[in-house]
Amino acid sequence: LMPLIDGDDSNHPFAYIELNTERLDTGIFSIIKDNWKYNYYADYPAQLFNTDADPDEWNNLIDDPQHQDKVQELKAILFEHVDPDAIHHTAFADQKERLIRYLQSDKRSAEEIMQDDIFKQFTRRMSEADAKAFIERHVASLA
Repeated sequence: LMPLIDGDDSNHPFAYIELNTERLDTGIFSIIKDNWKYNYYADYPAQLFNTDADPDEWNNLIDDPQHQDKVQELKAILFEHVDPDAIHHTAFADQKERLIRYLQSDKRSAEEIMQDDIFKQFTRRMSEADAKAFIERHVASLA
């Protein structure tokens, strides 16, 4: 890291960020290169920001014809290094399995569970109706 700290980024021409947490409803994959940030979402449209002109990332340039070369460049970098859709699906399937294992150790009523943050996490992995039905089935199976 010392070369980066000293300002030499020649061996690190871009930064990669990946976020697949239980609190999100989609995976987020970002490439940052120079003053550009490309965000790829597994379930939403991509974004492109000029971080010098727009540090708070309010002006999405993804559809601006003037910046399509930059979109293609950063997207190509991302897909050369990872398969974001495969990572997203694997991570979210693993998270769903962990939520199910957690629920199996939870002896509360369905109503109590649905008032908890764990219910929000289930609804990020399946519809609210499916999450309610799943929890109700699970609690009934314990009785």
